[in-house]
Amino acid sequence: LIARDPKNQARIFPYLGGQNINSSPTQTHERYVISFGDMSLEDAGQWPMLLKIARERVKPERDNLPDNPDGRRRKALWWLFGRSTPGLYEAIGPRDRCIATAMVTKYLNFSIISSHQILDQKLVVISDDRITVWGVLQSHVHAIWARVHSSTLEDRLSYSPSDAFGTFPFP
Repeated sequence: LIARDPKNQARIFPYLGGQNINSSPTQTHERYVISFGDMSLEDAGQWPMLLKIARERVKPERDNLPDNPDGRRRKALWWLFGRSTPGLYEAIGPRDRCIATAMVTKYLNFSIISSHQILDQKLVVISDDRITVWGVLQSHVHAIWARVHSSTLEDRLSYSPSDAFGTFPFP
């Protein structure tokens, strides 16, 4: 898509999920996504090839959503992500890196990752890039705290940012 129109590069982003963090030693992405941010359909039309892909792959799925307020909103805004997180990208935007972990994981593992990518909804993202914060989060003390203050899903930890991170007594 970029070779066919270099302008497309502005709307194609790396996409990082929990599996990338848990199984890749470099915590790097394997996939890319098209993102129009929060722009109007008219503005998204500046990237016709990308909009065509969204129309063919996303719109049919959205058209099948239930007729409730969320479904109607997502149907009407089919070219945008279903649930946008502008607060997240505003918080990590000034930094080149941030800290993240998979929300559900057998082994709690925090990684310092690039903030210049689309982050999966199943990641817990900390808008800090200090190695000292990463070190404390990666510690055995925090792992025990997280297991006491979070829930589980089968045999895996379901890390709770509000209960495990928000209440943790950082040194």
